[in-house]
Amino acid sequence: MCSASQTSPNSSKRASPERDTETNASPKKTKSVDEPEAVAMDIVTVADNRKLWNATTKFSQHWASDTDAIGVRNVMAVFYMLAKMVAAGHAERPAFMDYFPKNEDWFKYVGRFLALYVKDVTSNGDLVRLSDTATRTAKEIGDVKIQTLKATDGADAMADLINADCNKATHEKIPEIVKGSDLEDPRLQLVALAAEFIQGKLSSPFKNDTEEDVAFHGTEGGESGTCHMMRQKEVTRNALTFKGDSFEATILATTTSKGGESNIKLVAVLPNADDVTKETKQTSKKAMNEAAAEFVESIDTLEALVATPYNQSLPDVQKKVQLPRIERKMAPFDLTDICGKELPEPLMNDLRYITEVKTEGEFKMDPMCVSKVVHATYIKVDETSFEAAAATAVIAFRSLGADEPAPTEVLRFDRGFLFYLVDLSPETPHVLYHARIESDNGLKAAPKAPKED
Repeated sequence: MCSASQTSPNSSKRASPERDTETNASPKKTKSVDEPEAVAMDIVTVADNRKLWNATTKFSQHWASDTDAIGVRNVMAVFYMLAKMVAAGHAERPAFMDYFPKNEDWFKYVGRFLALYVKDVTSNGDLVRLSDTATRTAKEIGDVKIQTLKATDGADAMADLINADCNKATHEKIPEIVKGSDLEDPRLQLVALAAEFIQGKLSSPFKNDTEEDVAFHGTEGGESGTCHMMRQKEVTRNALTFKGDSFEATILATTTSKGGESNIKLVAVLPNADDVTKETKQTSKKAMNEAAAEFVESIDTLEALVATPYNQSLPDVQKKVQLPRIERKMAPFDLTDICGKELPEPLMNDLRYITEVKTEGEFKMDPMCVSKVVHATYIKVDETSFEAAAATAVIAFRSLGADEPAPTEVLRFDRGFLFYLVDLSPETPHVLYHARIESDNGLKAAPKAPKED
């Protein structure tokens, strides 16, 4: 049986905005789940509207890859679907459900695709099916595709079927999420898939002022490269800047692709300069880690900033933002270890009440464990818009003219920084995507925004 262990992130200080302290939207202090009395029961003691933020930022803290990005909400979505199916088989709400917020608004987003692929027979030839409770839960969730995988077709054909759905759901950004080799094991019983494609526009685009082939200094020990630096001509309330103890950051507002209001914000976090920066112009590894840890505790600040009325004057410390264009594509990546460290143990090792196997003429509940979690992403930010796609496959085995004003300061992201795509809905704020930008990988070749009619 697969094993999973849980860990807690490092405690950190909270960022505070450089804004008028008399505003009613000032940040409120929230107890960290890492304090001693909360460690043993962190799932229970976290406020419901902070559970998803805590879960998604913990996943982000594990992410150290320089070349890729992680679609955290998509991972949460596929496991929440499985959790609801397991929970439906219990007489009482199981404890692991407290890992997720009771408010399900985060789970009902536009652009989401969910599917369950059930192998038709076991290696012994016994029939397999979804349980009644799992089928009923899928109908309650809505738009969950249920598909039979025919063992006689072979592993490659089964993978092709799943990948075709993934490709369509992600608008061809992720054409493949599983390989035939992932599905060859005779213990295979179920593949659960969550895939998504989201897009939007920047509320205040970077227009006609992109500087091409700008030096990007990266992080300590790496090589410097180049990027295309998008530059604001003037400050705007759609691109707020603020300081924490270990970083300076910007929050870029977005609209939907059709121009409607959106809770989604682009957040770029520039770690403070230190001796490494002074010597090499790069961001030190220590500074990156400190900024990542502090960002986890910054949700009150983020919410306070975006809630500030638009008719309030900008703070004097507001800066123009300069940010590289970004495009990153991540091929399928084995996310099993990270999921094992962060998710409740039953969701990795004890998936009950989802499938049934017919033995001795009767269908009986057949427990499963997670064998592998495969994850792939795509993320792009240009002068006017953003696109993001993610796919997560959970493979489960049987367990058995006037005077010029003074120049505004600039917040320039020309060395290693952290990038987040976050949903700041008041009920369930959470991280959608996270990337560590440590080199020019995904910057130098990032395409410009298409011309608008």
